[in-house]
Amino acid sequence: ELRVKSEERRTMQAMSRLIVLLGVVGVSLSAVLVRLSTAPSMVLVLYRVVWAVLLLTPYVLLRCRAELKRLRPFSVGQKGKAMRKREMTIAGIPLQPIRRGKPAVIREANGCRQTTPVLWVDQLSSTEVTFETQNTVYHLRVMAVLRGKEAHRS
Repeated sequence: ELRVKSEERRTMQAMSRLIVLLGVVGVSLSAVLVRLSTAPSMVLVLYRVVWAVLLLTPYVLLRCRAELKRLRPFSVGQKGKAMRKREMTIAGIPLQPIRRGKPAVIREANGCRQTTPVLWVDQLSSTEVTFETQNTVYHLRVMAVLRGKEAHRS
C-alpha cells in the first residue's frame, strides 16, 4: 500500500514537472511566434484568450464545481448597468416555507421581516438557507428558538 502511494506521488510529481515545462516552453516561444506573425494584434489577443479558455476549462469544471454552483448572475440596474446585489446574513425562523415567486417572512429576535418575492432558494443544510430576492441575497441561519424577547416570556 505504501509502495502504491509512493508511485502515485512520483507520477504526480512527474506530471507537475511536465506541466511546468510546457508552460515555460509556451511562454518562451510566444514572443517569437508573435514576432513572426502577420496577423493584427487583436487577432493575436483573441487566439491567446481562446487557448487559455480551452486549456483552463477542464480544470475549472473538474476542480471548482462547488464554486460554480454558487455563482449567481449580476442583476441589471438602471440604464442597463450590472449591479451587485446587497448580501445580508440574518438569523431567525421562517414563518412559512420559502418558495420562488412568494415573499419570505422571517421571524427574527427583534421582529418580523418580509422580503420582496424570492427568485431562487438553496437549502445548504437544515440550519442554513440562502435565497435571493429582487435586490438582496439573504443567508439565513435557521434558529431553533429565538433568544431575546421570546426567552423572557417563558
